[in-house]
Amino acid sequence: MNFTKSRPSRWCFVNQVADNDLQSCLGTEIVRDNQKGRLLLIGDSHADMYLPGLSNAFPSLDIRSYAAGWGCSYLSRTAASIVDADKQINCSEYVSNVDTFIANYLHKNDMIVLAFNWQGKKHSPGLAKAIIDLAVKVTNKGASFVLLDDVPGLGNPPLCQQTWYRPFTPSNCRISIDIVNKDQSSLDAIGLRISSLGNRAAYVKHRSSFCSKEGICSAYLDGAPIYRDLGHISEKSAITYTTDTFKRELTPLLR
Repeated sequence: MNFTKSRPSRWCFVNQVADNDLQSCLGTEIVRDNQKGRLLLIGDSHADMYLPGLSNAFPSLDIRSYAAGWGCSYLSRTAASIVDADKQINCSEYVSNVDTFIANYLHKNDMIVLAFNWQGKKHSPGLAKAIIDLAVKVTNKGASFVLLDDVPGLGNPPLCQQTWYRPFTPSNCRISIDIVNKDQSSLDAIGLRISSLGNRAAYVKHRSSFCSKEGICSAYLDGAPIYRDLGHISEKSAITYTTDTFKRELTPLLR
């Protein structure tokens, strides 16, 4: 699979939110009989990087995505307005588009998957309530909701490669999984509340998949780089390290 050259038109990553995103990215068609369902990925660039793994796990599934850049994601209205003032991406419209889609065009048996850069969002006001309220709205429609945890935050891969002229890499190139778990503990708390909503809601923790068996998280794993830049896993890494987890964790929710 060549993800880069064959990216479907409904795998959208937007740097400026527009009114027609809802129709062109997520789709506004009404389906009476939706037995198979669709997988709809939302969030920011950290959501977008999982598309190769999701499509590899579910090659026959209708997968669509609507991810936004520049600090935007599905946020509280207050947090989205802060992004608007700072980045002028129209993040408030992104939140509105997702809400409109869920209210009017989400089908029974669909699945919403939310993922985002935790380091960049964890201090966003009202984030926990916004995510939980979203999950409730989705599951009340007879669809499934999945929240993903985040990858460990690490340094720039080229600077993290150990060579003869760089025998000691920067300290941010390696981190203990215990430290990562502590950093994401409040995200785990949100995930626990999501999981308590019933059998159509789940929190998927996969961050340890990007760390060694000894519990060390690095920009390199099994001798190969797993990030394409500072914070985003590569296409190959998404396929290698998320496919099995997605199959195992998401399959029970696909009806």
